[in-house]
Amino acid sequence: VGLYGVPPHTAALLQRIGRSGRRNGYVRVLPIARNEIEARVFASMLLAAFQGVLEPNPNAKLWSVFVQQALSHTAQAGKRGRRREDLLQLAQDVWYETGGPVTASIILDFMIDESFLVDNGGRLYLGPSWSDRFERLGGGLHTNFESGDGRIPVIDATTGEILTRIASAPMKSTVALAGQRWDVVSDTDDIVIKSSRSEGASDTFSYNAKPAPITMSFALHARRGFGFEESEAPILDFGNKRLWFHFGGSAYQTALTSLFSGLKAVSALNGLAVTGPESLADLIELTASPEALVEILRRSADRLSSSFSLGRYHNSLPEEIRKTVTIEAFGPEMFISWLKSRKVELLDQSDGRYRKLVRAMQP
Repeated sequence: VGLYGVPPHTAALLQRIGRSGRRNGYVRVLPIARNEIEARVFASMLLAAFQGVLEPNPNAKLWSVFVQQALSHTAQAGKRGRRREDLLQLAQDVWYETGGPVTASIILDFMIDESFLVDNGGRLYLGPSWSDRFERLGGGLHTNFESGDGRIPVIDATTGEILTRIASAPMKSTVALAGQRWDVVSDTDDIVIKSSRSEGASDTFSYNAKPAPITMSFALHARRGFGFEESEAPILDFGNKRLWFHFGGSAYQTALTSLFSGLKAVSALNGLAVTGPESLADLIELTASPEALVEILRRSADRLSSSFSLGRYHNSLPEEIRKTVTIEAFGPEMFISWLKSRKVELLDQSDGRYRKLVRAMQP
């Protein structure tokens, strides 16, 4: 199995390389790193895979799954529709809530208000836009997967070539791309299209120019790959910048830059380092008030959510539930513990790890 670029975490790496060796039991892996940082992440992640050590997953209820299941379950019923009580019981069976399915009820009300679903005589049916989408691309309602970098591949049905990657699936059956019209064949996982001769209205793709988020797992293996211990967070004087290698991933970096205006992201070191700080005193002071931290994080929830795989339908949730899911996935208590445990030191040029970091930052 050839891996071009690093998977988001060790479990994903094991899943991908598990397609090798099914006949003779030997797994052969060709890791193709695109830069020095990826090479060291690969080395650390492959070692973890060999040892069977996996990173913990965030403990969050992904309510986007209920949005997808409510739509899918209703679509399967066809003209009979679904009773509201049946959908609520579906949620209660999966995520039990004391006092009844309160959250699921709020989500269903929101879906009706937004015309995802239509209430007709006490039974729920797909709203017009979703009904049209199901008739065209039925399989697209039966999955909640999203690509690891938050973008969906668009594939030419004739050649199998990936033509581009987009931020969200189109709502119409015909799309415009590269000066041509294309029919959407499937949007179950990837968007598969073929050349079209049809006329009429067509959709355009929504692109996401932002870089893919750096997972905490990637950052953890970057730290290990460069030879730093669990709590080490070195500061490096590099040119006219003082870089703080926090090795926390995109989510923690978003939180840090939202909390403190003096910390600035570095695009080439996304999720690994920021400019500053002079000291951690102000950062540590924040950990004394977890409630204040959570409130600040809630205001940055939409920015934080892009750092996690919260499901294709996460943005179809009510705002408050969306924020709650994101904060649960983020884990404020873990963030506070992580921040308190940082051991910051200024590396000098005699340290071999300093030279490794500098070399990795060279274009």
